[in-house]
Amino acid sequence: MIFVGGLSGVGKTSMISALARQDDAIIHLRASALLRNSGVQTAQLRAGQMLENQRRLVAILAKMPIPTNRLGILDGHYVIETLDGVVPVPDEVFDSLGLVGVVVIVAQIPIIAARRKARDPEWHDPGLAEMQLRERTHAALQGKRLSIPFAEIASGDQATFRRIAQEMLAHSTSRRASH
Repeated sequence: MIFVGGLSGVGKTSMISALARQDDAIIHLRASALLRNSGVQTAQLRAGQMLENQRRLVAILAKMPIPTNRLGILDGHYVIETLDGVVPVPDEVFDSLGLVGVVVIVAQIPIIAARRKARDPEWHDPGLAEMQLRERTHAALQGKRLSIPFAEIASGDQATFRRIAQEMLAHSTSRRASH
């Protein structure tokens, strides 16, 4: 599985959906949808609730085996905005996912702000530049910690995203074959 993160409004879901439409071997898994479908609140959370949601997400994904001829791409976040501030997703969550690569999608802050404002006219900038930096940093840390490929991709760069996903899958296949 590849974990693709980035701020809300950066364009992760659109990019993953487009890739999944082009390639039947890709399964797009949206963390927030999986949680909501299991009856869990995903907005306006305290830090403790967010951490519990992450544990629940791991349990949900453990019950969803992905066939070896398919690639799961999990659409989520490396850091999550809570009522208590921005909280990094714990290492043990990433440890539990059997990841073959981590990707962070980034965009210019005014683009993200405009997308968020379009979704919620009451939204105001809570420090998007700082949050995007924290997403990038935590994503890179997970790649290094887990000894798996890490990539930063600009929002909308579908060709690079497709190439990176294919490379990560090939990397994981060759690692499995050598063990």
